[in-house]
Amino acid sequence: MTESGTNRLPLCILRTREALGRVLGLVFLLVVSACGGGGGGSPAPVPDTSVTPVPQASTSTWISGKATFQMVPHDRFTNRLVYQFTFSKPIRGAVAELVSDSGTVLATTTTSEDGGYSFTTDVNQQVSIRVKAQMQLTGSPSWNVSVVDNVRRDALYTLTSGQFTTAGASMVRDLEAGSGWTGNAYTEVRAAGPFAIMDVVYDSMQKVLEANPVINFPQLELNWGVDNRPTSGTFADGEIGSSLFRPAGGGRKIYILGAADVDTDEYDPHVIAHEFTHYLHFHFGRSDSLGGSHSVGDRLDPRVAFGEGVASAYAAIILDDSNYVDTLGFGQAAGVNIDIESNDLRNKGWFNEGSVQAIIYDLYDGQADGADSLALGFVPVYEALTGNLRNDVAFVTIHAYLEALKRGHPAIVGMIDDLAAMQNVNTVGSDAYGSGESNS
Repeated sequence: MTESGTNRLPLCILRTREALGRVLGLVFLLVVSACGGGGGGSPAPVPDTSVTPVPQASTSTWISGKATFQMVPHDRFTNRLVYQFTFSKPIRGAVAELVSDSGTVLATTTTSEDGGYSFTTDVNQQVSIRVKAQMQLTGSPSWNVSVVDNVRRDALYTLTSGQFTTAGASMVRDLEAGSGWTGNAYTEVRAAGPFAIMDVVYDSMQKVLEANPVINFPQLELNWGVDNRPTSGTFADGEIGSSLFRPAGGGRKIYILGAADVDTDEYDPHVIAHEFTHYLHFHFGRSDSLGGSHSVGDRLDPRVAFGEGVASAYAAIILDDSNYVDTLGFGQAAGVNIDIESNDLRNKGWFNEGSVQAIIYDLYDGQADGADSLALGFVPVYEALTGNLRNDVAFVTIHAYLEALKRGHPAIVGMIDDLAAMQNVNTVGSDAYGSGESNS
């Protein structure tokens, strides 16, 4: 059967039109010659391509990157800093700013767990990125922690990029704070130091949040600089004596040594966590310590022994590392290493900070040794320090601390007594005053 009439298209063109119509939707390509024979149709109109849409240029730029610092690890055999094994760590929780060429802060953010940050701003601007040695959080929890140079009028340390022009839809700018070590000495700016200190405080606060997720930390200022040396004198001149927490002025300042080839502590995490614990103990517990010089093995006032012992134990707990290393000397090539958990002390007792730190760390950790079968974790150890003990009448000593812990955990009183006995601390039938103590 065929179709006739002068106004009919040949069948092949109809089929072509039908098929391409399904594919192209609106535009039909009619090729008459492909069918052979005549036909009365007209060619399809050709689309006008003389005007091409011009894509609109982006008016904003997304800038992202990561902030890191160089961390120098310890050699566990010689207790020195091993510069050839320096590695990068993220700067976490720091205030990061996008700054215009005139110094105006265009945007502010907080670096993430991997040190990441990002900003959105207009194109064709001269800007730089500034990462502060400062951590701030409002609400609950909250904190305001900064690392400053006490010799230079408490100037806040910052890490800043060079200026650049914003362009395109996205840009990447990474920043790294270098150690300043160039092979044999510190010959460049020691930019990583403040961020290494802040990194330990970040971990310390995260540990405390396990016990109190809504804690409001009082403002804390960490004073560090290359002029801070172990000479007693004027703090503003760097004569700080040692790394220390200073209760004067409301207990908001920690001083950290930084004198190269003498004693530096910016890469000694246990030292920093120890001083942070003094700050924590001062504000959330109660410290009756008289302060002063001290060493493991000394026969100390029991208030001093407890204050120093709990600070070292907490340092090991915060870092999950019982080896307390403090580097010093020429080239930072020497140091001391204290095993916080060790029960091998020659002079055990309530007067020895070594005994106190061993007892508290054994209460926390899961490693059984001798009569130590307890693994309480951090929360009970923290609550004993900041709970009833804070308002008790007795001086804060190891006896008062263990008495407070027993009140909160009556089912393990016998185990606590056994653990204390390993350090020649008698708590059986005793009280917060150590009335039953027989080790004199």
